[in-house]
Amino acid sequence: MQLQPVQHSEYRELISWITDAEQNYLWSGPLYSWPITVSQIESQNQKAEVHSFWFTQSEEKIGFIELNQISKNECRLCRVIINPLAGRGKGYGKQMIQLAISHACNELGARLISLDVFEHNLLAKRCYEAVGFELTRRQTGIRKFAGKDWPLLRMELR
Repeated sequence: MQLQPVQHSEYRELISWITDAEQNYLWSGPLYSWPITVSQIESQNQKAEVHSFWFTQSEEKIGFIELNQISKNECRLCRVIINPLAGRGKGYGKQMIQLAISHACNELGARLISLDVFEHNLLAKRCYEAVGFELTRRQTGIRKFAGKDWPLLRMELR
């Protein structure tokens, strides 16, 4: 298992993993409007602080994860997704997150790793907790989908 940088020519494959507006919002928050386009992903990935990776096994794309370098000492995990064809419940999320944490600390100098996750995304929350993230803040009223409040949880790993 390893992380490999995402190439521009691979953006369409990532887009194919997101099948509807709700899944898009769960994955990207307000960053990407539905339907996602290559130009939206391209615009995000041109930023110097954004590092996007495939999580691969034997050349197969198992997942996608983005690291945003917030400051010299902090990286944020963003847009974490497992390829729907790879299947869930196999520990891929934990492995991918651990590799991303290692990259953030060893290559980018991070001492703090943070993330935001929607409160109702219980599988993701449990995965983050399993690798050591702790809840530091709960926010309501800042993210809504289809007229419903989606509370946002901030989690951190030091």
